[in-house]
Amino acid sequence: MNEKGKHSEKNADITIMNVLLIEDASFAVTFIRETLAYCEEAELVKDTKFALTNVETLGEALKCISEHEFDLILLDLNLPDSKELATLDSIRKNAHNVPVVVITALSDEGLALEAMKRGAEGFLVKGQMGVNALLQAIFFAVERHQILMKLEEKIRELERSKSRFKNIIERIHFAVVVVDRKGIVQFANSSSQNFLEAVPEDLIGEKFEFPLEVGQLKEIEVRSKGKEKKRAEMRVTETEWEGDGAYLVMMRNIKD
Repeated sequence: MNEKGKHSEKNADITIMNVLLIEDASFAVTFIRETLAYCEEAELVKDTKFALTNVETLGEALKCISEHEFDLILLDLNLPDSKELATLDSIRKNAHNVPVVVITALSDEGLALEAMKRGAEGFLVKGQMGVNALLQAIFFAVERHQILMKLEEKIRELERSKSRFKNIIERIHFAVVVVDRKGIVQFANSSSQNFLEAVPEDLIGEKFEFPLEVGQLKEIEVRSKGKEKKRAEMRVTETEWEGDGAYLVMMRNIKD
């Protein structure tokens, strides 16, 4: 078991997978412990050894999680001090970065499926936990969780990038508009309000009224309420917006 702040140990190309088993049924604990030991002895898993820690209550589990790091949690939802989805919610809240496989009785499969909707990466049915099922659940859960963590980080990166983009664009004194490939406005900065005479929120979702010709500096006329048309320069470049191709349009007034 790793101390808090450390990661999976590797020794001579062997990965130590630290597993926390939260289960109070002795037969299930014995089966999982013996099955994992058998997998190592029979070399059914290459380059991996299991370090199994067993606790029987949610309270013990939360204390253990606060003091050590784990690569996987095997969780019985019904414990002496916690029942059903409340158990999973507590574990997910305190160990968000650890994949969780739910262990359930045969009659609780519906509950296990609901648990997966709420963050579990898989489930095992007591009495049906063969060697292959156990190994598949373990490695699938770890792999799936890693993919989800990478996806969440990509989403956070995208949000940070959008936030930086908007902060920069809002400081510019000419109009900047992002238009998707269908010609629909996706973003407009504050300066576009004075230029296009519409608040950015009203522009978003509307059809952009000018031709989108990439790379050309064009002179356009902008309609003005109760005034003569304003002359302006417009330049269009290609960009990305929320993962899709889009156009970045910059417009500024031409003073006579």
